[in-house]
Amino acid sequence: MEPVIERYAPRFVVLSGVSVLIVLMAWLGIALRLVERRQHPNPLSQTTEGYLQACQYQLVPWQPWTDATIREAARLNRPVVVDVGTFWSGRCARLGRELYQDSGVADILKREFVPVKLDADASPKRARTLRLIAQSFDLPLREPLIVIFTPDGKPIVAMAPETRAELMRLLEEVSLAFRNAPAEVKARVQQLEQELIARWVRAATPAAFTDQDILRLNEELMDALEQREPTDGSQPQPYWLNQSEWLLTLAESGDPRARILLRRRLEALRQSRLWDARQGGFHALLEGLDSEGKPLGGKRLIENARLLSLYARASQIEPTFRATADALLDFLRTHLWQERPPGFRASVSPPRRTTPMTQTLPALKVDSTLYADGNALAIMALLDYVESVSSRAGDSSLDQARVQWAQQAAVRTMETLRGLRTFQGDLYHSSRRQVSDWLPDLVLVARAAIRLYCIQRSERTLQFAQSLLTHIEAHYRDPTGGYYDVSQGKRWASWTLMPMRLSTDTELPADNALVALAQIEFALVQQGRNEWRKRAERTLQVMLGDRPDNLEQFAGFALAANRFRVSFSSNRTEEAPNDHSYLGHGSRGRDTRARLQL
Repeated sequence: MEPVIERYAPRFVVLSGVSVLIVLMAWLGIALRLVERRQHPNPLSQTTEGYLQACQYQLVPWQPWTDATIREAARLNRPVVVDVGTFWSGRCARLGRELYQDSGVADILKREFVPVKLDADASPKRARTLRLIAQSFDLPLREPLIVIFTPDGKPIVAMAPETRAELMRLLEEVSLAFRNAPAEVKARVQQLEQELIARWVRAATPAAFTDQDILRLNEELMDALEQREPTDGSQPQPYWLNQSEWLLTLAESGDPRARILLRRRLEALRQSRLWDARQGGFHALLEGLDSEGKPLGGKRLIENARLLSLYARASQIEPTFRATADALLDFLRTHLWQERPPGFRASVSPPRRTTPMTQTLPALKVDSTLYADGNALAIMALLDYVESVSSRAGDSSLDQARVQWAQQAAVRTMETLRGLRTFQGDLYHSSRRQVSDWLPDLVLVARAAIRLYCIQRSERTLQFAQSLLTHIEAHYRDPTGGYYDVSQGKRWASWTLMPMRLSTDTELPADNALVALAQIEFALVQQGRNEWRKRAERTLQVMLGDRPDNLEQFAGFALAANRFRVSFSSNRTEEAPNDHSYLGHGSRGRDTRARLQL
């Protein structure tokens, strides 16, 4: 039988060769493009923030938020697109690859706008203001977030983009409206500004409360939480830690219902895919899981420090949580601790998705910045761990080694935070010493110093805490009640951000809840001095007058109020200056008061 000869084989060989050649040319084009990006990065290459450094090779010519950038926008009379993101966010990393490496997106941003990048961790005041603007558009509390401003700093619109088509449609609409219908844009801006003022600019209205009012709020909050299934980590959880810390306070006082809820939540989180069984630590709760069930975000100091505190303290109620607390301490020591200066680095980058572009671009694996708020929370977590291990029976040599390191790390980190003090008396937000004057930094560091004083009786440490609290009283108090987030307005060219008073929770408990906790803790170590107890009660009364409709954002108040109830007698000498009683079911909620000017 004669062999069969394929008549078309030579033709297929040619086509295969052409296909291979096309693929090789495409790869060569990608490689040349990446080489050009590395040789000619955008202006973010001159910045020091971790997130901005990670974005320096994107096609979009991003600018940092500076006086020069704002003046340039006014000179060109172009809207300003501010993209808010974080180093640890997997969503930010994904959109950076899918959107900001796109030539079409880069072209319209370069031609019609002044694009600005903002690191939310490094610039907390600016990030908070943009999040509050986004909240008025019913956007979720997560990054990345885009807010578009007029050249003089008035917000036009906000969005949390997910696709290229969504982003391009918004940019084209704003660009056309700004050029062809300026009157309509001006009217929209004025309407939004009035809504923001109506929502945030209000005087404080303190409301008196009793122990029974606090207990009733506890029941309302637990009713709301019981209606939810324990989280598996698939969805972002912006208020999970605040609620769990409140439940822990009740559980430690013996509340059986709170103990059941807390145990269920901690067990579900430990069994979720957010836990890294190989290297330890939890991936970002604010990110959740992707469609494949994999963690989106990196690992953050702020979250893992608070989780260490939760599991360590909860282990005194439920011993099965001890192993998780030990693993969290080991993660902080192995992956986030640094020796010079002593302290904890901010975050580990999100899981890296391998693509042809990511294989050749340099990438940071850890944001080495030391932030004041995260390190203060880490000190408190270390001390909680020390107390929990001290209560165990028959400590092993490994436990003793962990305790010794935790104590030493807490003391050394406090010295680093002490070195962040400015000449004005407040603190730099980070070891980069670029931003200062931020109330949560002062409060959290003061609380950490008070806790450290309780472990190691040092008058120097207590005096440091007292000086921070006294500085808050002198410079951050709202004349109508409560405390502002910054002591004075911040200005960049013609843009101004004014102080605001926050009584509802964000990722952390509300600013005024943190202040009340610090005042309570300082009153307990200053026995016989009632002025700090009275200040704490007054702060809680102001917060109660600001009660929101959504109780999920009020766990910070519940935490501080229960701490006050447990710590002091119900016979309180100072009442509110009016007859506002604690609002029960069906009462009209009031949003947070603030001063906001853009």
